[in-house]
Amino acid sequence: MFFIYRSNSFVIIISNTCLQPICYPSQEIDIKKAPPLDRSFLIIHGGKDIVVPSPKDQVDYFMDWAVGEKELKWYPLGEHCCANYFDEVIPYSIDWFRKKLLN
Repeated sequence: MFFIYRSNSFVIIISNTCLQPICYPSQEIDIKKAPPLDRSFLIIHGGKDIVVPSPKDQVDYFMDWAVGEKELKWYPLGEHCCANYFDEVIPYSIDWFRKKLLN
């Protein structure tokens, strides 16, 4: 499931499998049917995520869809939500948001 928050300067897309899903496995959502993303975009994703099928394919799909400023932080050994890299991911995310919100 993805939650999307869009402001004038950036977009937050959060994947969270802990909440009740709005899309069930029998349904498919194609993000490319939405207008291309033209705002700052940061994806932090792990290659060992067992919750998201084909994590690299998912990331590549999102990066291809986004047309604005985009950045990928890819952790080949990262688990779901890159929980095993929180010591790097959280400070990096905070710095990224500071830069986007203060500019």
